[in-house]
Amino acid sequence: MFLTITSKPLNNSKVIPYQALLTHQSAMMSKNSSKFHIFLLRALTTCLLKIDGQKLLLKPNEVILIKKISSLTLQSLSKKSALQILLESYSASYPFDFVTMGGSPLIHDMMHNTNPTKSVYIVFRHLPAQIIRSYYNLLANLENQNAVADPTITFEKTTLIGLLLAELIRNYQKTVSLTDSQFPDQNIHHASAETQAGIIFQYIVDHIQNISVKEAAHHFGYSHNYFSRLCKKVFKANFSEKVTEIRLELACRMLSLTRKSVTEISTEIGYADPTSFYKIFKTATGTTPSSFRNRFNAAHAFHK
Repeated sequence: MFLTITSKPLNNSKVIPYQALLTHQSAMMSKNSSKFHIFLLRALTTCLLKIDGQKLLLKPNEVILIKKISSLTLQSLSKKSALQILLESYSASYPFDFVTMGGSPLIHDMMHNTNPTKSVYIVFRHLPAQIIRSYYNLLANLENQNAVADPTITFEKTTLIGLLLAELIRNYQKTVSLTDSQFPDQNIHHASAETQAGIIFQYIVDHIQNISVKEAAHHFGYSHNYFSRLCKKVFKANFSEKVTEIRLELACRMLSLTRKSVTEISTEIGYADPTSFYKIFKTATGTTPSSFRNRFNAAHAFHK
């Protein structure tokens, strides 16, 4: 099922009936089927979303794969916003085959989490726009031809969705937005490398004000040396480098989407001295925190 949601410029925000869509799609399946849902959001224009109270800015052809959320709102910007929803439900049994999951252990771990206790979704950025558009156009064409539920077309759609998922995850080190995603609860000792990265990342974000590699290693039940090697493996960077990268990404998000002062932001992300934060931010981005915020506001002009 395809659905396009739009929000008029500087108008009221639009609540997207996420749970109602799932219920409707489930009702269309056999009662004896194992319900497996693929819920993908694709930005057609720059969109400001609010997912379970968390603001999230999507640029055109950026995608969110959702497992579980409680609320979803498309908020108003200075220009018209448009969001495309792809919701597909079909029978599936565990273990999910690699074609259905796009060959990705991360997506497999995410979708196999049958009863998550918190929000679970993955945000994909820096995607090849032409390829993403092509997959969506092909799926939309098949949707239009499948009014009588042709099993051949259903197979084609399932295969195409698997290929789309494979494209999303192909360069996961670059495409998965760690600061914006909410990863599944999982035992890190038995998870895939991609899921391990998400679990460690979530811990870093939750403890960003005061974090050390020693405490993180202890939390996960690893020795300091083993945990350091694990971080190098899953992040392609050492632990301290990743913490700095995450702090800067969180700073950019807060500068863009909140009215918090630079001092408040620096404290929240673990810099006791705002001057240190200022220098690190300018070295990494080439601009000051205030200039970054001003440029963002001028480009998007929305109410925070």
